[in-house]
Parts: sequence; structure tokens; C-alpha cells
Amino acid sequence: MATPAFYEIEGKWYLYAQACPLPANGNYIDGHWDLWCFSCDREIPTLPGHARLFIPGKRAAAGVHNDR
Repeated sequence: MATPAFYEIEGKWYLYAQACPLPANGNYIDGHWDLWCFSCDREIPTLPGHARLFIPGKRAAAGVHNDR
């Protein structure tokens, strides 16, 4: 995978990533690159006072912690 990036768009977080299988000649410039976008709805715990962090995954029901 190359160039993963998180973006916040209208209050939701998204992970963009691109990847390429190794071409037969070993030169990634000749490969077929794909771009994916993943919705990051799962909040994971951070240290108190630090920014909230969201990753791909389902959002937990109210009152349920998403720390597993």
C-alpha cells in the first residue's frame, strides 16, 4: 500500500489508500494501481485530552465501548 491518508469530510472521517500488486517486471510504475476509500465510523480510545481517532469498522451501539 502507498500513500494512505485520512480526511475529514462534512464531519465524517475517511481513509484513502492506493495499492498495486508487484508487476512481472518488478517496476511498480508499470503496475495497475487501485484507489480505495473506507468510511471510518469506529472510534477507538485515545489518551485523555488527545484528539479523537476513527478507523474503518462499525460504530458501536450507545453505551458500548469500541476498544476491541
